[in-house]
Amino acid sequence: MKCPHCNETIKRSKFCSECGKEIETGLSQEQKKYLKSKKTGYAVAGAVSGVAGGINIFIGVFLIIIGILLSLTIILAVIGIPLIIIGIVTLGIGGASAHAGSKAGKKAEEINDKLHGIK
Repeated sequence: MKCPHCNETIKRSKFCSECGKEIETGLSQEQKKYLKSKKTGYAVAGAVSGVAGGINIFIGVFLIIIGILLSLTIILAVIGIPLIIIGIVTLGIGGASAHAGSKAGKKAEEINDKLHGIK
């Protein structure tokens, strides 16, 4: 990218390192607004998915432990074994949710890179 004021070659930034003037980009106001709203959406989705995934993993581990403890007695194994199965399924759901959160976070970073240098 070249500074339109002094023609100095610069990396992505809001200001020219040589002359200090602010740099305009070729994006329209609608495009900037759209990218900023998408970035916010992906950031929120990533945070919510990550938190939900963490909670699901915690619940899954808790259910597995309770299921194992209940299964130590033969009579309560009827309750404990299904709890272990539910805990394993919950761990899978939590891991998938956390993975989706990390992908949404990466999308937000990509959009942030596109917006870098835009005023």
